[in-house]
Amino acid sequence: MYSSTLKNSIMLAAITFLVLYNAGKNVRAEHIHNRADSHAPIGVMGDHLMNSGEWMVSYRFMNMHMDGMRSGTDELSPADVAQLPNALAGESMRMGNLADASPRMVTVPGAYRIVPVDMDMSMHMLGLMYGVTHDVTATVMLNYLDKEMKMRTYQGMAGTDVVGQFTGKTSGIGDTRLAALIRLGGSGSHNFHLNAGISLPTGSITERGSVLPPFAGMMGTASDERVDIDRLAYSMQLGSGTVDLMPGFTYTARDDSISWGGQAMATLRLYDNKEDYRLGDVFEATAWVAHQWQPWMSTSARVSARSEGEIRGRDTVITGSNPLSDPVNTGRDEVNLLLGVNFMGTGGGVKNQRLALEVGVPVYEKVEGVQMSDDWSLTLGLQTAF
Repeated sequence: MYSSTLKNSIMLAAITFLVLYNAGKNVRAEHIHNRADSHAPIGVMGDHLMNSGEWMVSYRFMNMHMDGMRSGTDELSPADVAQLPNALAGESMRMGNLADASPRMVTVPGAYRIVPVDMDMSMHMLGLMYGVTHDVTATVMLNYLDKEMKMRTYQGMAGTDVVGQFTGKTSGIGDTRLAALIRLGGSGSHNFHLNAGISLPTGSITERGSVLPPFAGMMGTASDERVDIDRLAYSMQLGSGTVDLMPGFTYTARDDSISWGGQAMATLRLYDNKEDYRLGDVFEATAWVAHQWQPWMSTSARVSARSEGEIRGRDTVITGSNPLSDPVNTGRDEVNLLLGVNFMGTGGGVKNQRLALEVGVPVYEKVEGVQMSDDWSLTLGLQTAF
């Protein structure tokens, strides 16, 4: 599904890296931590190597907000989505007290009855980097996720009569990332390295939850009755369930008060997980430029392009009247614009400590099927080298 626009962006980024790298590859590369712009914007991972024997500890808080629904590049209202046919119609799903020997079995309606309104995904990321040698840095990234999705329930089997709204929540440990950053060459101010990473399936893919059903308020039930379901939609799960390869290349450079760089990364799903599906492969390319206004402060601007494939296979326990329960409604292309600010401690107890913020908004977005729209993202981070 990867669009030609995204493919061309990624190819252009790779060619740019090679051209800039070859422009100054005859001098030994080095990395300097005492500039406010010595690292990429905080939303970029694996952007630099450490000096031999050097450590870095980092904490990032990331939040992505999604608002509304779309099909392709067109925005849809909740009522529009509620009138679309549901490809999962006619399937049976368990609802109610799932511990009972015979919980309630219901038939999935022919139209979408539960429509996402907005969603926040927060991620706490703890990172550790160590300079094994001058040319190799080892990294590990641990994640903890919080997801909240507000949804609107429509009554009965069809129509646009609203029952009410409710919020679904999941939280827990996400997938763990390990990587080796391997220097490929460069000059004193130009660096080019390989990102050789893997993602380990430490995040759950069997999260349960509760919903406000289309029959709430009917046949003597309470109008705000929440019932349990066996499994939440794919986007509410916490991991991929597979060991994923994460190869990539990163280029960085600086000149007086200006620094710039780019990165191309992929996430490749190697096999189906235990629930008989695999998430889509992801291809990303980003480029940035930063200006150091003072030794302790810099600002940055960044453009990122991302293409994510559709889910292959299906978890048959995930079903229902939410469009995000259908793998057909997965896969997307997007381009984001991000602005950042970085503060570097230059002395005393804050020397070599970096506080950074980056915020972003989508400037292009195309989805497969019916999905939520990205609205904005924020990353706040603290890094300490020693």
